Amino acid sequence: MAVAPASPAKLYEGLTVLDDSERQQRSGQLVTWARQCTERAEQFRNEGRGPLAVAQLERCVHHLQLALTVYHGNLSARLFLVGCLMSLGHFATAKEQALHALREISEEREAALQEPLLHLAIAHIATRLGQSEDAIAFSQKAANDYPRHPQPCATLGRALQRTGRHFAAMKMARLALERDLDPACPVRLGERCRQVAQQCAANTHQEDCPEGLQVCAKTSNSPTGLDSTYKVLASSVRKAVFGEGAVAARYGRQGVMNDLAAQPSEGSSSSSCSRPLDPGKRDPGLDPALDEEQRDPRIKILMASGVEELEFKLPFMKLEEEHLGSHIIITDGHAVKATASNKSETIQHLRADTQVRVSAVVLNDEDKTVWGRITEPRGWIPIVSSQTGGRWAKKEATSATAFSTTARTRSLPFGPIGESGAGADFRAAAVSDLERIFSGVMPASRSPLASPKERVGPGVPTMLQSDACAKCYPCCNCRRGCTDP
Repeated sequence: MAVAPASPAKLYEGLTVLDDSERQQRSGQLVTWARQCTERAEQFRNEGRGPLAVAQLERCVHHLQLALTVYHGNLSARLFLVGCLMSLGHFATAKEQALHALREISEEREAALQEPLLHLAIAHIATRLGQSEDAIAFSQKAANDYPRHPQPCATLGRALQRTGRHFAAMKMARLALERDLDPACPVRLGERCRQVAQQCAANTHQEDCPEGLQVCAKTSNSPTGLDSTYKVLASSVRKAVFGEGAVAARYGRQGVMNDLAAQPSEGSSSSSCSRPLDPGKRDPGLDPALDEEQRDPRIKILMASGVEELEFKLPFMKLEEEHLGSHIIITDGHAVKATASNKSETIQHLRADTQVRVSAVVLNDEDKTVWGRITEPRGWIPIVSSQTGGRWAKKEATSATAFSTTARTRSLPFGPIGESGAGADFRAAAVSDLERIFSGVMPASRSPLASPKERVGPGVPTMLQSDACAKCYPCCNCRRGCTDP
């Protein structure tokens, strides 16, 4: 095995003739130096020597950028870089790197993430940049993808409250508290976050605050650092809790609503996910001057009904996740409508057993029907009657949906997915949580998993007995903490 360079000056010697394994080793050595810089920065910070701590973090960022130059596929180095950039307040660059990392993670691997920290970190960055639509989208993505985690719901509720949407904030805060009380909850709310959620859940306001979309004075806060991700996210409220369509476009992937990236979404003048919020522009769903066809039906109900009445009119809001995702059409000639109403124009008829994907759901109070938005063909289909319970489409039972109903077992493994082997091995190679990545504790490994003969003891995650292990190289899969000299 080639020896890693002793200094950055020798890093590029013979770089063009190195194979991937040698590039990974050199990239890993740079991550090791970066981790040492963060340790020194923490020491200086504890001693009150702020400028020296900042200098060490800047040096850490330099090492991590070099690590990505040497080996572009070092995903752990990229996530480590995100955390350092956030600590330095370089949020624009941090968001760019975080989105790059998210694009590199396949949807199969993303499903193995244990914590929603990456999504909420991007939301936090977007908030600090004034990009409220991104903040609400990634908060909503986390709330949908992690059905047992209370933090995303608390974050989303806090954001809605800060923008004046008290009723929606109350709903999300109550959901966060319900998840927090669930015995299967993997991560409980912090004491401060729980108190904020309780205050938000007790709020019975239905109208907007007088400032429109500006932050309410009572909810002011000054969070700093990655730890505040779960506490405060000021964000736009445009269809905040009404489906997953707006989220998918921000990932640059084919799937849920891949056509949203090519055209403006409802109520917005641009499809850009990085457009800062204009404080003087009200939410189109709340503007009474708009045509009713351009307004979300549930917004109309929310404005016209009381809290107690809504408990009966919108019982599906608590179970909205059950309506999102893949569905199978039950009856022949199922009509696809232009809008979520039986009175609207019929676009097309679908045959029985046709598979469609529902990206958003609304309740039409006049038709007593829950409608789902689909993309192929573009339109709305009735899913279930809220009055009789009769169904026109049933939720498809897939492995992905079955997995989402259980707590995440492990975090994301960064080894090649083709070499992962069985599912248990795939999870065994994962890190314990993403916080260790951002803090630089996690080894930056993309090497194959160890064979059963190379493991030490039952239940120990992938312990490779290699020369790199003795020196604690970050390219090693060992997570036990080497004690060899």
